Amino acid sequence: MVNVIFEIARKEWLSYFTGRMSLMRNLIMLAVFSILPIMQIDAVMKATSYDAGIVGQALETYLLFSSMYAVVMGATIAVMAFPYEKEMRTIEYLFSLPLKDGEIFAGKALAAIAAGLGGLAFVMSVIAGYVLVLNGHLIQWTASFPTLSLLLTALVIAPMIVVLSVLVIVAVSGFISSVRATYMPTYLIAGGIIGLSFAKYGLGIDVLLIDAVIIGVLAAGIIVTFAVALKTFNRERIVSN
Repeated sequence: MVNVIFEIARKEWLSYFTGRMSLMRNLIMLAVFSILPIMQIDAVMKATSYDAGIVGQALETYLLFSSMYAVVMGATIAVMAFPYEKEMRTIEYLFSLPLKDGEIFAGKALAAIAAGLGGLAFVMSVIAGYVLVLNGHLIQWTASFPTLSLLLTALVIAPMIVVLSVLVIVAVSGFISSVRATYMPTYLIAGGIIGLSFAKYGLGIDVLLIDAVIIGVLAAGIIVTFAVALKTFNRERIVSN
């Protein structure tokens, strides 16, 4: 079963990463979601005399914002799950193979999740590298760094957002015949990310409590989405949509 899932995921990766337009789109998005956060963090650092506490909050906010790149990247692969197969007239062949529904769904989701998490790690490394490597000697280390909230944001919350967004889109793609229409969940999730990024420290609530609530909601969302997607998976409906 594991080999089958990885084989489906490999096919999805090859379909995506061998396209010239896909590579160009990724480079443009990478530039946008790296340069903009770096410019904002740089402005914050200069305005606050490189105070470590403020730098940590800025990093936490803009690392979460930069995860939009990973969401869009993963979603671009996820959105191809079934609508693209139908457009390429390969969906009948896929469903004719001796594969279980769970294997097909997991393979499609794995390709998008792995790509999204890889993109997330890369864009976060670029931003964190700029702040800590190029400006580390200027930062006034008068506060604890990194904070637990920063670590939770970078290592738990942002990856969970990517996983949930991909699972939602793969699940929705089984109900929608248009590739373009399947992107709608991505826009909604991206809007939520922006809201979390800029509202977290302005709510007047303990940030770790907010982190705990967010992690709980994301975990529940991932479990429910995966379970519902498998339960509602229907080959005949996907083919006929």
